[in-house]
Amino acid sequence: MELVASEVAKILYILQMFHLGKYGKPLFHANFEAWDFGLVEPNLYKKLKGAGADNIPRWYSSLEDTISRDDPDYEFIENLTNVLLEKSPSFLVNYVHDSKSAWKKVYKKGEKNIPITNEDIRGEYARR
Repeated sequence: MELVASEVAKILYILQMFHLGKYGKPLFHANFEAWDFGLVEPNLYKKLKGAGADNIPRWYSSLEDTISRDDPDYEFIENLTNVLLEKSPSFLVNYVHDSKSAWKKVYKKGEKNIPITNEDIRGEYARR
Protein backbone atom coordinates (compact mmCIF):
# COMPACT_ATOMS: atom_id res chain seq x y z
CA MET A 1 0.00 0.00 0.00
CA GLU A 2 1.34 3.37 -0.95
CA LEU A 3 0.18 6.56 0.70
CA VAL A 4 -0.07 10.22 -0.17
CA ALA A 5 1.69 12.74 2.07
CA SER A 6 -1.47 13.81 3.90
CA GLU A 7 -2.18 10.20 4.89
CA VAL A 8 1.33 9.81 6.30
CA ALA A 9 0.83 12.97 8.37
CA LYS A 10 -2.50 11.69 9.73
CA ILE A 11 -1.04 8.29 10.65
CA LEU A 12 1.90 9.91 12.43
CA TYR A 13 -0.49 12.26 14.24
CA ILE A 14 -2.65 9.36 15.45
CA LEU A 15 0.47 7.48 16.60
CA GLN A 16 1.51 10.59 18.54
CA MET A 17 -1.96 11.03 20.03
CA PHE A 18 -2.23 7.44 21.25
CA HIS A 19 1.29 7.51 22.67
CA LEU A 20 0.63 10.78 24.52
CA GLY A 21 -2.67 9.43 25.81
CA LYS A 22 -1.41 6.02 26.90
CA TYR A 23 2.08 6.87 28.12
CA GLY A 24 1.92 10.61 28.85
CA LYS A 25 4.87 11.49 26.63
CA PRO A 26 5.38 12.14 22.93
CA LEU A 27 6.49 9.28 20.70
CA PHE A 28 8.61 11.67 18.61
CA HIS A 29 9.33 15.37 18.27
CA ALA A 30 6.73 17.06 16.08
CA ASN A 31 5.09 20.44 15.70
CA PHE A 32 1.62 19.73 14.34
CA GLU A 33 -0.37 22.71 13.06
CA ALA A 34 -3.97 23.33 12.01
CA TRP A 35 -4.30 24.45 8.39
CA ASP A 36 -7.40 24.84 6.21
CA PHE A 37 -7.38 21.29 4.87
CA GLY A 38 -6.28 19.59 8.03
CA LEU A 39 -3.37 19.03 10.30
CA VAL A 40 0.17 19.45 9.06
CA GLU A 41 3.58 18.74 10.51
CA PRO A 42 5.59 21.46 8.71
CA ASN A 43 8.90 19.57 8.57
CA LEU A 44 7.19 16.52 7.08
CA TYR A 45 5.20 18.75 4.75
CA LYS A 46 8.38 20.35 3.40
CA LYS A 47 9.90 16.94 2.72
CA LEU A 48 6.84 15.47 1.02
CA LYS A 49 5.09 18.43 -0.63
CA GLY A 50 6.71 17.70 -3.99
CA ALA A 51 4.69 14.50 -4.20
CA GLY A 52 1.41 16.44 -4.15
CA ALA A 53 -1.48 13.99 -4.47
CA ASP A 54 0.81 11.31 -5.93
CA ASN A 55 1.74 8.27 -3.94
CA ILE A 56 4.98 8.45 -2.05
CA PRO A 57 7.25 5.44 -1.63
CA ARG A 58 6.04 3.08 1.04
CA TRP A 59 7.35 4.66 4.24
CA TYR A 60 6.58 1.75 6.53
CA SER A 61 8.19 -1.07 4.58
CA SER A 62 10.79 -1.79 7.23
CA LEU A 63 10.25 -0.49 10.71
CA GLU A 64 13.56 -2.11 11.70
CA ASP A 65 15.37 0.46 9.52
CA THR A 66 14.07 3.18 11.84
CA ILE A 67 13.74 1.62 15.26
CA SER A 68 15.20 -1.47 16.90
CA ARG A 69 12.90 -4.35 17.80
CA ASP A 70 14.33 -3.96 21.32
CA ASP A 71 12.94 -0.43 21.60
CA PRO A 72 9.97 -0.40 24.01
CA ASP A 73 7.91 1.55 21.44
CA TYR A 74 8.48 -0.91 18.59
CA GLU A 75 5.43 -3.08 19.27
CA PHE A 76 3.22 -0.03 19.89
CA ILE A 77 4.23 1.52 16.55
CA GLU A 78 3.94 -1.73 14.61
CA ASN A 79 0.52 -2.68 15.99
CA LEU A 80 -1.16 0.71 15.64
CA THR A 81 0.37 1.41 12.24
CA ASN A 82 -0.84 -1.93 10.90
CA VAL A 83 -4.38 -1.08 12.03
CA LEU A 84 -4.20 2.41 10.50
CA LEU A 85 -2.83 1.16 7.17
CA GLU A 86 -6.03 -0.87 6.80
CA LYS A 87 -8.20 2.25 7.11
CA SER A 88 -9.40 4.23 4.12
CA PRO A 89 -8.17 7.75 3.39
CA SER A 90 -11.67 9.07 4.14
CA PHE A 91 -11.61 7.36 7.57
CA LEU A 92 -8.32 9.11 8.39
CA VAL A 93 -9.68 12.50 7.27
CA ASN A 94 -12.91 12.09 9.24
CA TYR A 95 -11.04 10.88 12.32
CA VAL A 96 -8.68 13.83 12.57
CA HIS A 97 -11.37 16.39 11.60
CA ASP A 98 -14.26 15.27 13.77
CA SER A 99 -15.75 17.24 16.65
CA LYS A 100 -13.41 15.60 19.21
CA SER A 101 -10.24 16.47 17.33
CA ALA A 102 -7.55 18.87 18.45
CA TRP A 103 -7.53 20.23 14.88
CA LYS A 104 -11.21 21.21 15.21
CA LYS A 105 -10.54 22.79 18.61
CA VAL A 106 -7.82 25.18 17.39
CA TYR A 107 -8.58 25.63 13.67
CA LYS A 108 -9.33 29.13 12.37
CA LYS A 109 -10.47 29.38 8.75
CA GLY A 110 -7.89 30.88 6.42
CA GLU A 111 -5.03 30.72 8.93
CA LYS A 112 -1.91 28.58 8.84
CA ASN A 113 0.66 27.85 11.49
CA ILE A 114 -1.85 27.45 14.34
CA PRO A 115 -0.04 25.16 16.79
CA ILE A 116 -1.68 21.94 17.93
CA THR A 117 0.12 21.42 21.22
CA ASN A 118 0.85 18.10 22.87
CA GLU A 119 -1.64 19.17 25.54
CA ASP A 120 -4.31 19.61 22.81
CA ILE A 121 -3.42 16.22 21.36
CA ARG A 122 -3.54 14.52 24.76
CA GLY A 123 -6.92 16.18 25.35
CA GLU A 124 -8.19 14.71 22.10
CA TYR A 125 -7.15 11.24 23.26
CA ALA A 126 -9.04 11.80 26.53
CA ARG A 127 -12.18 12.99 24.67
CA ARG A 128 -12.17 9.85 22.54
